[in-house]
Amino acid sequence: KQIVEAKKINSFIGNLSEIKTLDSNSSKIYGEICAELDRSGMRVPQFDLLNASIAIANKIILITKDKKHFPRINAFSEFDFIELWE
Repeated sequence: KQIVEAKKINSFIGNLSEIKTLDSNSSKIYGEICAELDRSGMRVPQFDLLNASIAIANKIILITKDKKHFPRINAFSEFDFIELWE
């Protein structure tokens, strides 16, 4: 199992061509999802929401072990941006 995960990580790193950052589009997505989460009474850490917003804006997959916060965010996204790892 560790070998499979190591291969996934190496493949992911090999495909990195640039670092994605917060921009106007991801900021807009952040605000929209933050408002939706507030309306529904669900809270998530701001950094989780910032990272998710950048992934959503750039249509890239965010790999995480966080099964609590990111699925909450994903529920308000049109793009399925998370891949949960054990």
